[in-house]
Amino acid sequence: MVDIQGDEAGFVITTAFMDGGYYETEYYISLVDGSWMLNDTIFRISSGNEEDAVVYVCTVKQDIDMSDPELLYRMAKIPEESIRKEVCLIEDR
Repeated sequence: MVDIQGDEAGFVITTAFMDGGYYETEYYISLVDGSWMLNDTIFRISSGNEEDAVVYVCTVKQDIDMSDPELLYRMAKIPEESIRKEVCLIEDR
């Protein structure tokens, strides 16, 4: 875990895994009608270690109650590498 920050709707938990590349995830969580909800997940991942590598920024809608015992199984993952160019934003590294 890298950081936890409050925002206008709740808070954001940021995690990062630096294993020779770049991989960061932000989990947007808010209190809705008395329940903590995982609203969105933003994944940032490098396309590689080359000089011309880019960072894919993939926003994935979740809308999952954090008390759901199946939370980890229901969470949508980062889009597959083969479709990232179509469904994610691209940033220069």
